[in-house]
Amino acid sequence: PVQMMHKYASLKVFYDREFSSKILCLDYDDAFSMFLAVPDTDPFFEPKTIKDLEKAISRQHIE
Repeated sequence: PVQMMHKYASLKVFYDREFSSKILCLDYDDAFSMFLAVPDTDPFFEPKTIKDLEKAISRQHIE
């Protein structure tokens, strides 16, 4: 069997209405965090490339 990573913790999760997405924040040490976005099905927002997504996200979304 493959050894899998696991963690039991309270995590920061919120819903962003503007992007119709659930956002998960994973903190690393005190200096870094990783954000994972899981979008709802939205026929009006279909980024084709990472550049399309970067244009849609402003700095205020991640501060």
